[in-house]
Amino acid sequence: MPYIGIDLHKHYTHFAVLNQNGDVVKRARIPSQREAVIKFFSELEGPKVAALEATRNWYWFYDLVEGMVDSLKLVAPHKMRVIAESTVKTDKIDARVIAELLRVNYLPTCYVPSPAVRQLRELLRHRASLVDMRTKVKNRIHSLVDKLGVRHPFDNLFTGRGLKFLQSLQLGGMYQLELQECLELLEFLNEREKRSSKLIRQIAGGSPDCQLLMTIPGIGYHNALLIMAEMGEVSRFANADKYASYCGLVPTVRISEKSRRYGHLRPQGNPWLRWAYVEAAHIARKKSVRLAGLYARVARKKGAQKAIGAVARELAVISYTMLKTRTKFKDRWW
Repeated sequence: MPYIGIDLHKHYTHFAVLNQNGDVVKRARIPSQREAVIKFFSELEGPKVAALEATRNWYWFYDLVEGMVDSLKLVAPHKMRVIAESTVKTDKIDARVIAELLRVNYLPTCYVPSPAVRQLRELLRHRASLVDMRTKVKNRIHSLVDKLGVRHPFDNLFTGRGLKFLQSLQLGGMYQLELQECLELLEFLNEREKRSSKLIRQIAGGSPDCQLLMTIPGIGYHNALLIMAEMGEVSRFANADKYASYCGLVPTVRISEKSRRYGHLRPQGNPWLRWAYVEAAHIARKKSVRLAGLYARVARKKGAQKAIGAVARELAVISYTMLKTRTKFKDRWW
């Protein structure tokens, strides 16, 4: 059975094929095109297992190759330290190392979301990018009016009255052109964001899992769908602690002799889930007696920031438990 290590790039892909003894029986460097990939695998005889690193463009390649091999693994890039720390690092060596780790069954694999889940993630991340662009445009407008010393009575310049005020300004020259184009861009981004949000609301409204998550204080239709998309299948996590760790909501721990110290939240983890739960925590601590009590206890000892982190972690544990047991949120201890 050949073991195939794949180092995928935008223009070219490197392959290393090993036999059961670890000997290289074939190497190849082919264009990253469907026809070339199909031709390469059609020339390999017998059962095949392959491994592919999760690069930016792995979607199309994985879906294409999956049907041509007996087993295809997706490699977690951040865990491939053996490649990253190599003294000599080339695409050829990377492919060989992936194949060797696959052969000895020591490959750090990661979850492969279904095509439907990938599309949900794309929708939610697209909306997030629209919101980010809109924030940058708003900041640009704030910078412009501050630069020219324009005074206004509005706490929020982007309400109906605030926008009318901005449209009435006569700044002159290039300042006027910049303001006008920023306002037009802001209107365009608002329309696109509303369209994405409408679609997200429709999908979340038709999902029983999202409806379940929305019973948790602080989690609306957007965050509920984001949690479902980023979580994938709840069954892939052995327990709630594993899920909280995946969300990046567990602190770093330093143990030496009899001392144990907890630090900040681990930098590893899914940034989208961490963001969703932290955002929800700010609302949940005000609307839930149970979570308000948790926040108060931690805040007294460790401060507000760590208290929000504790509430966010509790929300992750609660949502995992709810989806596992198919029960709605109740404002009491389990």
